Amino acid sequence: MKKLIFPIVFIYLAAILENSFLNYFLVQGRSLDLILTTFLLILFLYRRSYNHLLLIGLWAGFILDIFRYPGFGTGLTAILILFFLYQGSQRWITRPKKISGFLIWFLIYNLLFYVLVTPLSHANSFFFHYFSSVPTIILESLGIQVFLNTVLAGLIFLLYRKSKKVFLRKDAEIF
Repeated sequence: MKKLIFPIVFIYLAAILENSFLNYFLVQGRSLDLILTTFLLILFLYRRSYNHLLLIGLWAGFILDIFRYPGFGTGLTAILILFFLYQGSQRWITRPKKISGFLIWFLIYNLLFYVLVTPLSHANSFFFHYFSSVPTIILESLGIQVFLNTVLAGLIFLLYRKSKKVFLRKDAEIF
């Protein structure tokens, strides 16, 4: 249970940081999407069971729906589709060990998320009888959004790999 709490709290803190602090640093109307970036980092780097990752995906989608998208179900459905695509493609996708492989898969899943959000918001407005349009496919700002998310994920991946090497060294002294 302890191993499940840390990613859930981390996604919540990413949502708070995204909605309170990062709104002041917009580039063409877009800022970092920390919730999606955090979920994809957990999906690619977190080595836990299918059930743990599913619960983390449900939480990330719920948080996206609360803080980001109008209506309910748009972010949750998109995150669950990404999760099931990742789980279905586990035979072909190994856990990335190099930055190039990680960035390619992160870029693919990041773009796929933004492509899924617009049709899902239209479908939700049809089912729940409210008008909700999430225009995420605006090429100029979408490119900047994906670039910012990918740069942040690459930096976190490099720090993760570097810290793993430092803490696993046998000659490293701790305090």
